Amino acid sequence: MDWTALSLSVKLGLVTVLVLLPVGIALGRGLAYGRFRAKGLAEAALALPLVLPPTVLGYYLLVGFGAASPLGRAWAALFGGSLVFSFEGLLLASALVNIPFAVQPMQRAFEAIPAQIRQAAAVSGLSPCAPPVTASTCTSSKATSAGCKRPCAPARSRWRCSTISASPTISPAFP
Repeated sequence: MDWTALSLSVKLGLVTVLVLLPVGIALGRGLAYGRFRAKGLAEAALALPLVLPPTVLGYYLLVGFGAASPLGRAWAALFGGSLVFSFEGLLLASALVNIPFAVQPMQRAFEAIPAQIRQAAAVSGLSPCAPPVTASTCTSSKATSAGCKRPCAPARSRWRCSTISASPTISPAFP
């Protein structure tokens, strides 16, 4: 058994959850309660990793993280290394690929909270931006739990995408 691969997978899963938990809560709550013109476009953009084939998504991530891209140049200037074929690049790819699995359950849970509970929380003096102990987050804890578990669940297509963005065997083809 390859213990290095197993430890990398466990580390990546845990760090991805730690990154996506606050992002998922913030985006899920914003999409559930926000009223803005481009809401449908934002939801579609967040669901894009589910729609794109894994090889296409992996290719786009390689091109976007490469040394010739603005993100790759900025990363190299700030940190002195390449974003491609590094743990940081793998983490960023994992977060981007898994964002729908974190945001969508949380958004649906926030949408399912009755308006009376939110109004009671507001009357009790809780602000909409109160800490995560507020009524809405407590009521949506099952979805938050689901949003934490799903990025760790093995999915073959997401694995392929992450492999494409992290495998050094493809490096000669991309600057």
